[in-house]
Amino acid sequence: MDYQDRVAIVTGASSGIGRQVAIDMTARGVRTVVIARRAENLEETLRQMRSVGKADGEALVGDVGDPDTARRAVALAQDRWGRLDFLVNNAGISKRKHILDVTPQEAEETVRINLLGPIYAILASLPLMIAQKEGYIVNVSSIAGKLGNPRETIYSATKFGLAGLSETLYFDLHRRGVHTVLVNPGPIATEIWDKIESPPAYKGKFYPAGDVSRAIFAAIEKRKHECTVPRHMGIVPVVKALFPGLVRWGTDRFDPDSGG
Repeated sequence: MDYQDRVAIVTGASSGIGRQVAIDMTARGVRTVVIARRAENLEETLRQMRSVGKADGEALVGDVGDPDTARRAVALAQDRWGRLDFLVNNAGISKRKHILDVTPQEAEETVRINLLGPIYAILASLPLMIAQKEGYIVNVSSIAGKLGNPRETIYSATKFGLAGLSETLYFDLHRRGVHTVLVNPGPIATEIWDKIESPPAYKGKFYPAGDVSRAIFAAIEKRKHECTVPRHMGIVPVVKALFPGLVRWGTDRFDPDSGG
């Protein structure tokens, strides 16, 4: 694929996967709007983008859970470069709390950022992509969107929702030239692990954000609809479909609830 002079919007670009994707977009010649709530971190992302390529970049400080942020981002891309080729919905927050401890305000915030945020960005981006008869929407979900994790009820609900959104977008958009990619990261070494409220049971290997970025570009170029990182974790939904009771039993044993 010729990326030169194409245009991207990447949300959650202040660190981790979003930052790496923005850097890799720039290295390929893609002009990129990066979005996050933390201005200083976003400026560091821009600095790293400029260090790897000469493609233009713009920073937009905003909350993806506010539909005005999506409108401003698309308007910026259109006014500056006249097109939009890639939308990478990466922004998200963790919510690893037992359902008995979750407040309505926490539930609303998690749904607003993790699920409504991508929806707002998609709705704002589609007019440009449909007019071009080409575009790529990448939704960064989680393996928790395929397998419910204990004490991640609200988080898993948003990621299951993102998976359903992505699957259905295929039917609505692929004949109009817009390709949808669903990415299911597993244990990726990002700062989200520093913000979880309940210690994770997982003690295994953490994979670099670059692995996810490479999978995203491979999916774009091969027009794959879905990918999991690391790849071997893609077996999880297959096993779950075949043996749901066994997977539920195993998950419960791996990370059991104390029962109060």
